[in-house]
Amino acid sequence: MITKIYVWGFLLITYVLSPRLLNVFLAFLISVLQGFQFWLILLCTFAAGLSCFLLPPVPGVPVYLFGGFVIAAACHSSEGRDLAPGAPDGFWIGAMISVVLGFFLKLAACAMQQKLIGERLGYSITIRQQVGVHKPFFRAVDAVLREKGFTVGKACVLCGGPDWPTSVLAGLLRLPLMDMEFGTLPIIMFIIPCCLSGAFYVRRTESEFWESAADLMVASTLFINLALWVGAAWALQSQLEENHFQLSKALLQNVDLDWLDYRSEKLQQACVIIWSDVPCCIAAAFVAGAAVVVVVGHLVYWLPTYFFNVFEINDDIQELVWLGSSGLFQYTGLAAICAAIAGTCGWVILEVWRSRKQREPRAREAERLAMEEEAWKEQRRTEAARVKGINRSTMAHVRSSLSQNASAQAYKEALLTGGPTDTEPAASPCSV
Repeated sequence: MITKIYVWGFLLITYVLSPRLLNVFLAFLISVLQGFQFWLILLCTFAAGLSCFLLPPVPGVPVYLFGGFVIAAACHSSEGRDLAPGAPDGFWIGAMISVVLGFFLKLAACAMQQKLIGERLGYSITIRQQVGVHKPFFRAVDAVLREKGFTVGKACVLCGGPDWPTSVLAGLLRLPLMDMEFGTLPIIMFIIPCCLSGAFYVRRTESEFWESAADLMVASTLFINLALWVGAAWALQSQLEENHFQLSKALLQNVDLDWLDYRSEKLQQACVIIWSDVPCCIAAAFVAGAAVVVVVGHLVYWLPTYFFNVFEINDDIQELVWLGSSGLFQYTGLAAICAAIAGTCGWVILEVWRSRKQREPRAREAERLAMEEEAWKEQRRTEAARVKGINRSTMAHVRSSLSQNASAQAYKEALLTGGPTDTEPAASPCSV
């Protein structure tokens, strides 16, 4: 658990650095696309956006901003800039085309993430167990996304969740593609202000109105995103509260996943290493490295301007400076990254020592678990079969009868254990 400190530190650094590097890449594409035929600009924009969506850490906002800026610029002639060959003459036409392109780009990316990545990863039982698709939270997500027709909760989860993880999770859960695409349609309300923001930056030099309008569109995307998060949280919490037993009871199709959880827990317990068992030199290296990574991660996250400069999508790529006081990486930023990389040596040293220490005890425990596996799975299947017929209405009947008859608790336990239920709970006066 303590090794997650390192992961957290690097996540903070990645969160700050990845949008800046993505902006550099998109600005480079903008410079390359200048002078291309309009249809080729559309094709390259679609391909570049699709490639970005297939990368886990890339959010959708920079992709939409990029599309709005490139396409609107191709359709808007101004001083120093001509129309792209074959492009319609009209700024608003270009902005609307970018919205339509962004919308179909999102749907195509969701389909590829779900079918080509999520479903392929779903064939690995290890990945499904590591993700936890059999745990109550993800079963709640599955229940929300499997609701019939169009629901607010489904739309909020699909549109408000992180782009790559949400679609890949849909593939892991083997959800119907067309239902997921239909539930993603409201994303157009998020794409419109994003694309318009990028389009408005094309005309930012004409007057302050366009720059203010672009900032307003960015603010509206934040508001829409927040509303989607709240809706998704409400839908998931409602599922967990109303169907907790259904979401947490054993299922026959999850027996193998439950076994992997049990096996992993037993292997962890086979050779528990406490902090006092770690040699002083190794412990000192680990603590020092963790302190460096965490401190650097938080400094970079909370004070990014002291380490990196901002490079916008619509900046001139020819003016990009990589290193220096005015460069993308300031000297302090380069030093911070080097310090974080050096700090990971403490984690590597501890992991090498721990793997050697745990190798033999875990091997013996793995042999014992191999002999226990079939019996454990059979017991789990029996448990799942016993609770299979218990649904929400059955549990509600037991709860309503609890205050009327003391035997209700025994009746409930009999339902869960598969024992005799000769003693029925007394019916409530209000029950029909």
